[in-house]
Amino acid sequence: MTWLSVMFVLGQAGPPVLVSEVIDPTAKSLRVEIVAGIPTSNSRERAMADVLGPAIVRGTIAYPRANLLGATSRGGQILVVRAAADHLRIGFSLAPRDFDLAVQLSDELIREALLSDESTQRVLDEHPFRSRSAWAMAWFPGSGEARLLNPADVKFAYRRTFAPGNVSIAIGGNFIAGEFRRRLGERFEHWRPVQAVNPRSRFQLEPPVKADESFRGNGSLVALDGPVVPVVGAVTTEASVRPTLPLASLAVAMMGLGKSSAAYETLREALGQSYRQEAALVPHAGGVRPVLAWVSTQPDVETARQALLKRIEAWTDEDMNLARAKLSQFADLAIPLSPWLFNSERPLTNSLEDRTFIQAYWRMKTGRAWTTPDTASVTLDAVRSFATEWIRDAQPRVIKGR
Repeated sequence: MTWLSVMFVLGQAGPPVLVSEVIDPTAKSLRVEIVAGIPTSNSRERAMADVLGPAIVRGTIAYPRANLLGATSRGGQILVVRAAADHLRIGFSLAPRDFDLAVQLSDELIREALLSDESTQRVLDEHPFRSRSAWAMAWFPGSGEARLLNPADVKFAYRRTFAPGNVSIAIGGNFIAGEFRRRLGERFEHWRPVQAVNPRSRFQLEPPVKADESFRGNGSLVALDGPVVPVVGAVTTEASVRPTLPLASLAVAMMGLGKSSAAYETLREALGQSYRQEAALVPHAGGVRPVLAWVSTQPDVETARQALLKRIEAWTDEDMNLARAKLSQFADLAIPLSPWLFNSERPLTNSLEDRTFIQAYWRMKTGRAWTTPDTASVTLDAVRSFATEWIRDAQPRVIKGR
């Protein structure tokens, strides 16, 4: 079944748009997060993920670019447009009582983007010159080739991506429960899929995503990618041996969260390989994936691997309980201290922006509301086994600075 066919079926099977509300009586602004699923498995799809968001925010029918940028910054933050391995995100802030504007702008961005040939071609032309940081490459590796695309392709992708059943909207702020669910439900009630078929698709080449070769900076980035962790349960009567989100969250916290983590103690303190080392769960088409990354002027991957495996073997219940405490406390902090890095170059925090985004993303991803994973039943042996497999079997990605 093709991606288009899947989206068509989803549009018929469920509500046209998923809506979540994050009510916060103390909020000083209104936050809107729009998330749509998008594939990134080949070079064309990857390039499309990178250019589609910037092309959309060049303007809509009712809001030319300058008006759109002005309207979406009324809450004190600039418009956010980011792609990850499984989704495209558009987020913006409004004044606390801009209820009508929140609904209108959501509709405009989802269904009424202008995507003029001239402005879209400008986005395509700029794509090869965009600079990505080492950390962006760690969490969302590879790149696509914009030369494979033209403005017509972008228009087809827009209709295919922002289609009924493939869009999730979350609104955060101080408002009456159910208000936006009703308003957006009425606005999109009669939205039906449009068969957006690109006549060029049968003749298009589909080269693989291009591996990252270098980044602008000093040292080298080293990344160790772990096994994919499903976040939607499989329909089966057999006992599952697949890793779970609570298990992976706890393992990543023990691996790279804070000064008591394995990465800090080994890569920085014992080996002196890195000043910055992080572990995170990042988006993947099949769920989420743990990644350990560090930047070093003199990387020695195999020495680091053996040191990490030795530290994992020495993990105790005390290490695990300390990581559990960090996971439960992150919601009380306004700093990026969590293992969940789902759409940016930093982990989730307890900000209104992040809380609203995660609800939109998780409903798109799983159909459920996000809650902090419950790790109470995760055992030390299970964490050791998962982390050992991750570090032992990972094929290192080493990207040099220039």
